[in-house]
Amino acid sequence: MASAWHELKALLKAIWAWCAQVEMPLGKSTLNLAELVSAVFAAAITLLFALWLAKLIERRLAKVDGIEGNTRVVLARFIRAALLLVAFVVALAIGGVDLTLLGLIFGSLGVGLGFGLQKIAASYVGGFIVLLDKGIKLGDMITVDKYYGQVTHINTRYTVIRTFDSTESIIPNDLIVSTPIINHSYSNRNVRVKLPITVAYDTDIALFTDVLVSTAAANVRVLKDPAPDARLTAFEPDGIAFELCFWIADPENGQGNVRSDIAIDLLAQMKAKGIATAHPQKVIHLLKESHA
Repeated sequence: MASAWHELKALLKAIWAWCAQVEMPLGKSTLNLAELVSAVFAAAITLLFALWLAKLIERRLAKVDGIEGNTRVVLARFIRAALLLVAFVVALAIGGVDLTLLGLIFGSLGVGLGFGLQKIAASYVGGFIVLLDKGIKLGDMITVDKYYGQVTHINTRYTVIRTFDSTESIIPNDLIVSTPIINHSYSNRNVRVKLPITVAYDTDIALFTDVLVSTAAANVRVLKDPAPDARLTAFEPDGIAFELCFWIADPENGQGNVRSDIAIDLLAQMKAKGIATAHPQKVIHLLKESHA
């Protein structure tokens, strides 16, 4: 058993000595295989430690009061990136790699970013801009380009918007930075919802407006302040057009569902009070032909 261990040890020394003789040119310097293996092993250990430490710091930041969500995310991302960079440099130093090679590596990386990774770099830079300028926050209802929904996740490269049918759109941050955004809950989460309805011309207008307002006010999602209001908008050929306006404070729960609930309740109230909706009307004149 001891002889086998000595043979294995001698074999490993021989392999390591051979690796030390295998050199790879890198710019004006050279890097042997032994240094590369040492650097990879050291990098694995230091990177795992850096990731563990970054996760620990993120958990501590999550418990700190007085820090906004976006700021907390930026700090966590910055700390993780800094720790990974330090771990990478330490790994190279432990592996015996000449640190002057970092200039060549980062120079090559810059050239790659300049030619082929412009969009990716722009997305990452846009991510930090989105997180720092506080234009959008987690939970906001936004419209960007053709996408509308609630912001559920802000990453350094992309932002996730979830629609009411649970479809999630992944939007690159450079699009958010360069495109005008409608933030429906930037300074006020209240959203006004409109419900159009047309009734017959012989309708009691005062009674009908009371029915509109009271029906909307009875819904639990409708705000009391501002209060619902009803407006006559037009005299249509088939009836009188009204618009019921009311406010909700939870747009992330949908607008179509509350509009539908109020419409159903409104139809029931109209039927109970004998208020008829408008129907298409046509007047036909029959001309009697005279015979000579």
